[in-house]
Amino acid sequence: MFEYYIKLKYRIEETTDAFHDGEYKFASTAAQTFEVSVQTLQRRLVETHTSLFERKSHEYVLNTKQRKTICIYLTRLNKLSISARLRHLRRAANFLLQQTNLVNSSRVEQHWSVRFLQQNSQFFKRKQTSLAADRKTSLTVEVTKQHFYDFRDVLIKYAIQSNDI
Repeated sequence: MFEYYIKLKYRIEETTDAFHDGEYKFASTAAQTFEVSVQTLQRRLVETHTSLFERKSHEYVLNTKQRKTICIYLTRLNKLSISARLRHLRRAANFLLQQTNLVNSSRVEQHWSVRFLQQNSQFFKRKQTSLAADRKTSLTVEVTKQHFYDFRDVLIKYAIQSNDI
């Protein structure tokens, strides 16, 4: 599979070189000749997209000190029984990057937080339970009936009228 991408990379480079040298008038004919996707070639000619080999790895965007800071942040949230959301983790990483790189404001991408949690297996994504679900599991019919019986007894004991409620 890796060899396929290397061969594709060289075909795309040959295609862009041939197009820039003027051998082909249209990008579509150059793409057909070199058996390259027309969309891929057009993106490379506009130079908005680079090849996978030329892209910067987002795996090590944060340095080790910043990674430890994120781990401390997650540990603190776990001790407080607060489940950190992925977007909060991403915002914290972007904040750290912004503090250190004031000129070059690099940011982590959307899926960075998922990969960070996969790399740091001591942290995991917990599902947040809603309050309604907790109440539903904790209350039974007997508990609810007992509550209203106690409420009625308090109303009688302190002579509270129903219109005062």
